[in-house]
Amino acid sequence: MSTNRVMRAVRLEAPGRPFTLRAVAVPEPGPGMVRLRIGACGICRTELHLRDGGLDLGCRDFTVGHEIAGIIDALGDGVDPRRLGEKAVVYYYQGCGTCHHCRMGETHLCPAPLAQPGFTSDGGYAEYIAVPATHAVPLPGDADLAEAAPLGCAGSTAVHACRMAGIVPGEWIVVNGAGGVGLAVVQ
Repeated sequence: MSTNRVMRAVRLEAPGRPFTLRAVAVPEPGPGMVRLRIGACGICRTELHLRDGGLDLGCRDFTVGHEIAGIIDALGDGVDPRRLGEKAVVYYYQGCGTCHHCRMGETHLCPAPLAQPGFTSDGGYAEYIAVPATHAVPLPGDADLAEAAPLGCAGSTAVHACRMAGIVPGEWIVVNGAGGVGLAVVQ
C-alpha cells in the first residue's frame, strides 16, 4: 500500500548493473510497522558486491542500502503512538520471530526471514522506509543519525561476535581487520 506521494530512491535493477536514481512511491506502514524519514544510510561493502554482481540474492529492481537511521514519521495500526517522532536505527535482518533461532536472539540463523531491507526488500537509499516496529531500534534524542546508521549492521554484528566469544570489558583480544565490524569491536 502506498500514497500518491513519490520520493527519490537509489535502485538496483539486477546484480551487476549500475545503481539508478528513480522516483518511487512513498511507503505507508502496515499493521505493526513504522515509517522512518531517513536521515542517514551508510555505505557498506555489501552494496558494492551487489552492484558489481558478486552477490545475488535473487532480488530485482529494489532500493539498496541496509545501514539505516531516521525519525519515525508514521505509524501502522497497533504501534505505540509515543514512537512518533522517535529517532531509530533499523536492524536490517528481520527474522520470523517465532522459530527457535529467533526466540534465542539468533535472528541471523532464521530459516524463514521476513525481509532484509536493502537486500530482499526496499532499503535505505531513499527518503522513507517502512519496517516492522520491532526492528526500529530507539535511539537517544541527541543521537547523530549519520553516526548511528552503521549500528544496525556493523555495530550489531560486532556486539553479537563479542557476546558469542564471551569477551568481557578489559580483556585483551586481537581484531583482524579494520573494516566497519572490526572498528566497532575495538570501540
